[in-house]
Parts: sequence; C-alpha cells; structure tokens
Amino acid sequence: LPLPITVNVSATNTNLLCFGDTNATITASATGGFGTYQYILNFSDGTSSGAQTNPTFTGLGAGTYTVTVTDAYNCDATSGPIVITEPTPIQPLLSLETGLTCDNLGSLRITASGGTAPYFYSFDNISFSPFSSGSTHLLTNIGQGTYQVYVTDANNCN
Repeated sequence: LPLPITVNVSATNTNLLCFGDTNATITASATGGFGTYQYILNFSDGTSSGAQTNPTFTGLGAGTYTVTVTDAYNCDATSGPIVITEPTPIQPLLSLETGLTCDNLGSLRITASGGTAPYFYSFDNISFSPFSSGSTHLLTNIGQGTYQVYVTDANNCN
C-alpha cells in the first residue's frame, strides 16, 4: 500500500513589484502515492490549469493558488494556499494649482497614490524627476498649454 501523497509548494516573486506583473513562479514537490505525478494549478476563482508532469508553474500574477497532485492510481492531495500579492495601481492626478494671470505664470500640482513610493514625474516619459514631497509635487512657472504627466514609482512601474 503506497503512502498518502503529501504536497509542498514554494514560490518566487510572491510580492510582485508592479500592478499587473505576471512573473511569479510556483513549484510543487510531492512524496507518497504511486507512479508518475500529475500537477494541476488551482486558481482563486475556482478554475484550474490542465494536468502537467512538470511541477513548476510560471507566469503567474496576483492571486491565491493551490496545487493538486494526482498519482498513477488517481489518488490526489492538494497543497495549502500560496498567496501572490501586488501593489495597487499608480493613480496620478494633474491639477491646476494657480492659473495664469497678466503678471504671473501658473502652477500645476501632481499627486500620486498606489504603487511604491517615492514617485517620479515626466512630461516626455523619458526623463523623470522626483516628487518634492511624498505623494505630491508642485510645478511652478507653467505657461499656457496642454500638459500630460507620466508618473512612475520606486520600482519603475507606471
């Protein structure tokens, strides 16, 4: 009589750097049972991958996963959960702080949330400068025009 199947799982990149990243990996190892193992990755939404003989699952994004291992007798065991997290998306906001007057140029305020501080801003999406204080930055001496700002965080996420 074979021993019961036990499943251990390990993961890399369980704390993803950017919102939407899919570079986490889960690897399972099993003991017990009989014959060749089949590995199935179970997703937090109740769906699962197809069975595979490779115990490694790559290209994973944020979520809660388990791995089910089945042996040659169709006996199975499921691992405990592995949680992969991601930061919230970066939410930049560009707002008018003071408008143009006959005597003065205007100013714009950039604020950001989400991601991982500190934040950096750019008007050309090439050359970035740090925010002046935490999650806000005041741009002064701004002339007439239409402006678009790009914001990245400490992990170069946008």
